[in-house]
Amino acid sequence: MDPSLLPAIDKAIRASDLGLNPVNDGKILRVPIPPLTEERRKELVKHVNKVLEGHRNGGAQYPRDANEDLKKLLKDKAISEDEEKHALEDVQKRPMSS
Repeated sequence: MDPSLLPAIDKAIRASDLGLNPVNDGKILRVPIPPLTEERRKELVKHVNKVLEGHRNGGAQYPRDANEDLKKLLKDKAISEDEEKHALEDVQKRPMSS
């Protein structure tokens, strides 16, 4: 791994809200993992639930974005009305993963 990436990785881990404090010696990045206590487990569960909720909410935006993109393509005459109609139907049929 390129040692010049270590500061960015260190910063990302510290900003991750996981309570981890990496040790960067310039060549290796060590991330001590604290023992899993009941309190720490509850903190991690809260963090995972927060991240998961953000992904669930973010997923709802994809069909809207696809619909807007299709309408723009139609307006720009890049696709026909039939192509837009079929693509809109396809977007609505695709299951949302959760």
